[in-house]
Amino acid sequence: MEQFTEDESTREEIKNKLRQNFDGKVVRKDLTKKIKEGANVPVYVLEFLLGQYLLLG
Repeated sequence: MEQFTEDESTREEIKNKLRQNFDGKVVRKDLTKKIKEGANVPVYVLEFLLGQYLLLG
């Protein structure tokens, strides 16, 4: 089986495809995790708010 190595151009290509097809529906999990550490809010609420106000970075 061939090993897949991800480089920066591949990440950008994937992000662009996600924006084109799922704009407003993609949530960055790294941001959810950072905010969750200090907030007493369910994760699904944070994901909803991030989806409403932030774009995929």
